[in-house]
Amino acid sequence: MRTLAVLALSWVLVLTGTVSAEPAAAAPRATLSGTVIADADELAAGTFTVWASSLFKNTEPVVVAADGTWTLTDLAPWDWSLHVEHEGSIPILYGEDNRTRSIPIKPAEGEVIDGIEIVWQEKTALTVNVNCGRCSTSGDSRREANLRLQEKRDGVWADLGPASLERLSASSPWERNFFLFPGTYRFRVEPFDDDKFQTVVSKEVTLTGGRQTLDVVYRPEVSKWDLTGDGDRLFLVRPTGELRAFPMGDFSQLGKSARIGTGRSWLSYSTIMLAGDFDGDACADILARDKSGGLWLFRGNGAGGLRSRVKVGSGMQKYTALVAPGDISGDGKPDLLGRTASGALVMLRGDGAGGWAGTKTLSSGWNSYKLLIAPGDVDGDGHADLIARRSNGDMYLFHGDGHAHLTSPVRIGTGWNKYSQAVGAGEFGGASQSSLVGIAKYGFTYRHAMTSTGRIQGDSIAAILSNVRLVG
Repeated sequence: MRTLAVLALSWVLVLTGTVSAEPAAAAPRATLSGTVIADADELAAGTFTVWASSLFKNTEPVVVAADGTWTLTDLAPWDWSLHVEHEGSIPILYGEDNRTRSIPIKPAEGEVIDGIEIVWQEKTALTVNVNCGRCSTSGDSRREANLRLQEKRDGVWADLGPASLERLSASSPWERNFFLFPGTYRFRVEPFDDDKFQTVVSKEVTLTGGRQTLDVVYRPEVSKWDLTGDGDRLFLVRPTGELRAFPMGDFSQLGKSARIGTGRSWLSYSTIMLAGDFDGDACADILARDKSGGLWLFRGNGAGGLRSRVKVGSGMQKYTALVAPGDISGDGKPDLLGRTASGALVMLRGDGAGGWAGTKTLSSGWNSYKLLIAPGDVDGDGHADLIARRSNGDMYLFHGDGHAHLTSPVRIGTGWNKYSQAVGAGEFGGASQSSLVGIAKYGFTYRHAMTSTGRIQGDSIAAILSNVRLVG
């Protein structure tokens, strides 16, 4: 007699059907028995059954007793799949039952196998709706995107199968049903090829049974430097307290700049950051830290206007530097990075709805850098990067990997201590890639384009700007 204390549950392909001849099976036949571990009330109701299938035949189902025990007899020494089902389960596609469990087993002739212990877990029906209401904004009413269902395993998100390439429409949502074991899941939508749409990650959902729905909104990519809706600009605060946006290649002419957010002065804020689409409405926003450590969100309207400010944090004076690099965590939502007095670099993870989803210390030793710059995605891999300057003027690039981690620093420039201020400027100045802008002595302002490998190209003077503060 063979005893199996525990059998792991797994899905296998069960093939049923009829063949012309059943192979000879020597007597005596095998016997299987064991216990289903499940809710006592459900067991008492007699709603569980156990049966076995092979390539040649299926057994009749037997009802699991109130104490969870069951027995199958008269089994030939074939490869069998042992199934456990529960009455009243949620049906899935093609009429199958989502609570069916199958366990491979092959008894010997006349063998008695007991102690087969099966822990029951109910599957959940998860419906995912991907809406793409702005798919037609760039001239095509349909967009191709990679869709991924992911499960959290030991704190790490793992893809459940390969990505599915789908065409999304502005006129109707993409909808699919998934039938999943208990666990924590999310859904990820990534732009295909070079399509200028955002990577979007749904909220996490913990499944324990029943039926749940996830709604995901796929929207165009929002550049944090495009508060006006007409391309990347350079932003600065003038001595009067006005926040101004200068169009590409034309910011030397102050009369052609656009004022961002009328009726307010920005002089009371110690740090002003272009935060990207921080609240999830497909418009770029601003985050500003006041001198007492309060953090304020200014929601953009996509046309250079700002809604009333909302306080989204306090105690931010503990950070000696704050930057808004974009999505560091890899969930598709903009984050912040803050450096503490001890030199720790902390990620303040945005929740995509104007709030926070926790903090995480990424590394230490950042006091050796005098300036942190958020250049966006320098290498074009879809992940936000970070630049840091030492006191000797050396510039270092840290590549983001999309998993809340920055790679080892790579030196990409020298002599940057000549600039009293420097910020990332997106595609400002007509560049087709990331660029940096710095203000040197006497207000001479220079723009540097960057290559996809992070190399800083030669400077070009753009203007003479005195007594202004760059915003990045």
